[in-house]
Amino acid sequence: MTREDTVIADDLSFGYPGQARLFERLSLRFAPGAVVAVLGPNGRGKSSLLRLFAGLEKPLAGRISVAGVDPAGPEARDLARVAGMVAQSSDRHFLRTKVQDEVALTARNLDLPAPAALAAQALERLGIADLAAQHPLDLDAGEKRLVALASAIAHGPRLLLLDEIQRGLDRINRQKVIRLIGAEAAQGTTILAVTHDRDFAEAIAGAELVFGDEGIRLT
Repeated sequence: MTREDTVIADDLSFGYPGQARLFERLSLRFAPGAVVAVLGPNGRGKSSLLRLFAGLEKPLAGRISVAGVDPAGPEARDLARVAGMVAQSSDRHFLRTKVQDEVALTARNLDLPAPAALAAQALERLGIADLAAQHPLDLDAGEKRLVALASAIAHGPRLLLLDEIQRGLDRINRQKVIRLIGAEAAQGTTILAVTHDRDFAEAIAGAELVFGDEGIRLT
């Protein structure tokens, strides 16, 4: 791996038991600051690819490196330091009773200095500092998505994985997310965003990873 490569996938193959493989011998490289929209029909492996990079699934074959960490290896704590993820269900699995504590959770678990300050900064960047003392489950759908995103960025990951982050957002919150993605990319964060929303993809991404009938292509 060169220092320019945040994410490497070499000859990656993956599928679920009893099903056809979703992809075989897939090789990808993403540099710091790259923003990639991951597009294509349901069931093609888009979310599964994000889960592989997050260490939530293991490849059938091939190698993955995320900022030098093997997500399939015994380095879960190291992976948590360098990657953040907002899954489609992230806003249904809050673990704390205050937004500020939820957003600080990863930073605190990683023993980073000043986790409360990191959480406050993440909330401020998304324009939701006023929600800090509220219970996450008392928020509306869009606010929950923003809290989940704040939780994913508070510890300063080098890779940000977003699965339909724009879903359920009104125009104002959608713009907050678009601005945040741009700011993260400008700081060198690599971002992969699964979406079915073409307008959103065009607003955030400099490249597209398309899962189609004839395979997977990066444009």
